[in-house]
Amino acid sequence: MTSSREQPISCADSTPAALIAYQDAPHLRLGHSYCESRHPSLCSRGKTRATAWKFEMLAKPGLAAIAAEEAQSARLVVIAAAGIGELPASVKSWIETWCASSTPAPATLAVVLSENPAAPPAHWPDVRFLKSQAARGPRRLVIHVAGHRLVDK
Repeated sequence: MTSSREQPISCADSTPAALIAYQDAPHLRLGHSYCESRHPSLCSRGKTRATAWKFEMLAKPGLAAIAAEEAQSARLVVIAAAGIGELPASVKSWIETWCASSTPAPATLAVVLSENPAAPPAHWPDVRFLKSQAARGPRRLVIHVAGHRLVDK
């Protein structure tokens, strides 16, 4: 589980405005930073609620189901990781479950990476997967690498 120090965005409302799935603690901070700087109306500290799910937690079916349910109502879902190599199978499965919702809310799926890969986005293994999942509902896909927007569909 994450510590309270790792989840600084909160308020009394139990419906998350944002959900951050992250690789490790530095990438949780990256996800929060992205959320607060790019979506201040959703992620200003003390005004809205964001939930955070470490990739390892999404490998547990019960927790993944809870995270998918939270993502259903979130307006922003952030995947924060080092690079765009192959996403863990459990994270892909969780994204598929969320995107398969019969009543999806309009949302942005933002992939935020800390490392700038050598290959262009079209050659990243998971870009086609992410695009196909975002297209399953009223979702927009945004990919930011080292602070630069590379894909916006």
